[in-house]
Amino acid sequence: MTQRSAKAQLLPNLLLAALSLALCLGVIEIGLRLFWDGYYLKGEPHIAWHPVRAWGNRPDVSVSYGEPEFVTTMTHNSAGYRNREVAVDPTPGRDRILVLGDSFAYGVGVENNETFSAQLELLDPKLEVINTGVNGYGTNQELLLLRDEGLTLRPDVVLVAFFWNDPANNLHSQVAFKLHDGELVYPEPVPESQQITRTIVRRRWLRHSYAYRFASDRLKVVVYRLKSLLGLPQADGRLDAREHAPAWELQFTLLHEVIRVSRSAGAEVVLVIIPELMQVDPSVRTLGLEEREYAVQERLLEFSAREGIVALDLLPALRAALAEDPEPLYYAQDRHFTARGHRVAANAIHARLIESGVLTR
Repeated sequence: MTQRSAKAQLLPNLLLAALSLALCLGVIEIGLRLFWDGYYLKGEPHIAWHPVRAWGNRPDVSVSYGEPEFVTTMTHNSAGYRNREVAVDPTPGRDRILVLGDSFAYGVGVENNETFSAQLELLDPKLEVINTGVNGYGTNQELLLLRDEGLTLRPDVVLVAFFWNDPANNLHSQVAFKLHDGELVYPEPVPESQQITRTIVRRRWLRHSYAYRFASDRLKVVVYRLKSLLGLPQADGRLDAREHAPAWELQFTLLHEVIRVSRSAGAEVVLVIIPELMQVDPSVRTLGLEEREYAVQERLLEFSAREGIVALDLLPALRAALAEDPEPLYYAQDRHFTARGHRVAANAIHARLIESGVLTR
């Protein structure tokens, strides 16, 4: 075969290969649409731009959300809370608890009625619990939500759910609180053109493909296992060595401000410390994550004692639950609470509220 004839044959061969690949992918797509019920629309359709906090929960939505380990339905009320509709005035005879937090409080990985907020309310008919958690929030955005919305709901208790990556979220946030001579300086609103909505916009059309969702989730599992095998880091939310001191100074100042504004409205503050999975289950390791990042209990308990607020470290309750029954309390990859983890947390929180006298019975 001459060089010219080989070149002439190359284009038809490439076209044939492309058509064959397209046909194969089409058959896979159709087959998955007919027989696979694990599809969900990837992204964050429950998140919207917010003029003050950069992003927040989208009001009045009911959407599916998933990861390789779960697919759940998330429903928001007209205020954007993962809650039923909430009246401004508390229900007579019930203590109203306002929950601030990130994805743990929001309840990534579980249904609305499985979050620790919902479970806490089920445990005690004298409680009215409002879940204002938002994925990715730090204490900075939680403070703004409390100031602008939360206190208008007249809570008796403001429950702050803390996870170890909160100091990094505060320091690296687009919603930039500053310290000036030890005083907290509130941030200016971020222009809409610079807002982060956290909605995934890459490969938008692919997000609707069953074949893409099927392959993408399984690739995540492969990457997770390869990283574990090769000793590569799995965790984010960490601070550089030079950032630890300023991050924790800002963290404590933000918590102090949460306490101040809550008390000014007649509400007590309860700090709930959510442990890292590795602390609960020593057999689990997250490569690249150092203990100084997640072992935050001692400093937070000392802070709570100085401020005179009730604090609860969930670590003992979670360890005891795992020792009693090996059913997972966290998702292994996603690392948020399972439904059981939320139930254990709710029971521990309720017991602490009663024992501390925050709730009188």
